[in-house]
Amino acid sequence: MYKRFSEMPTKFTYSQVVKDTITYVKEISDSNDDPIYPYILNQLKDIYREVITNNSIHEPEDIYDRYDIGAIGVRYFDENDEMHERLCDIFYGAVHYKELK
Repeated sequence: MYKRFSEMPTKFTYSQVVKDTITYVKEISDSNDDPIYPYILNQLKDIYREVITNNSIHEPEDIYDRYDIGAIGVRYFDENDEMHERLCDIFYGAVHYKELK
């Protein structure tokens, strides 16, 4: 069961949410032919690399320009769907990453 990032918004928690979601999306992608999942997976890996590991993307405008993962969460998944929650949390965390402790 997914625990919302907003319950403990730290860099460590955010990193765990992104890693867990990468694994979660890989599992879904392996059994689903929908092309949205590889696209989501690529964005998640890029967020992990550029926002978390390299800490190279800092400005919210850059996040908005580079990633549409939050919009995907809203557009393609129901509001109470776990994937919707994960993707929206990850986008929010990317935008606010530099503010996290």
